Amino acid sequence: MRIGTWNVNSFVNKTSEVTSEMARFNLDIVVLSETKKKGRGSEHLDNFLHFWSGIDKAKRAQAGVSVLIAKKLSKFYKNYNAVNERIVTVTLTIFGLETVIIGTYAPTDDSNQAEKDSYYAALSKSSQK
Repeated sequence: MRIGTWNVNSFVNKTSEVTSEMARFNLDIVVLSETKKKGRGSEHLDNFLHFWSGIDKAKRAQAGVSVLIAKKLSKFYKNYNAVNERIVTVTLTIFGLETVIIGTYAPTDDSNQAEKDSYYAALSKSSQK
């Protein structure tokens, strides 16, 4: 299984580019950060399943994380959780072993301490499930 990450600096209008690169590099799972995709949800994109978690639709686009999984792994899919605009988890059960993919986009150094503390608390909680 091949897994990668990519800070896409906006997923808007980059769907074809991302899925083409995943196919070119034979990647099964990719975590995208800084997608700037709003809302939460899942969809089919070419030969991939796409799960995302973003900022509220009424707010200015920022942050956002996604996980793309090759459709050949869809039989292992168990669930996904859109934690917040900076954290998304996808759980797969592969040969009886529960595997949690955590997609994350951390606040920058310029962010206030409360935002950083909130992020790390949510990340810690997500990784303990």
